[in-house]
Amino acid sequence: MDARKRAQNERKFAGWDEMPEGGRRYWFEVGADRERVEVMITREVVASRIRDYLQHRITRAALVAWAEDALMDGEFDDHDLDTIRDITSRLGLADVREFGLSWEDCEAYLSRLGYRAKVEVVQTSL
Repeated sequence: MDARKRAQNERKFAGWDEMPEGGRRYWFEVGADRERVEVMITREVVASRIRDYLQHRITRAALVAWAEDALMDGEFDDHDLDTIRDITSRLGLADVREFGLSWEDCEAYLSRLGYRAKVEVVQTSL
């Protein structure tokens, strides 16, 4: 990222995290609970969203909305850009009947991002 863009981002966002590969993930806080809104779309961010969906922390509609917003407004990490953008675009189509989103799709996406899905079955009280 050039120095001008970095200076612009430093003025625009409340903070940033230095990334291990040398870039920055910019963020700002919103709402009363000061929730962080991430700007840089990385393989970790995409994997986290898929994990949240698989663990029923977010709905499919929320996953699709996030992916659509990321494609429109997000800044993608240059490292593995094609993979990150491809998976995000496919997540953005998950609400279309012809595309959908299966467990196998999520496994494949996580694998491409360098992750592996693991299922844990626990007994509940009857």
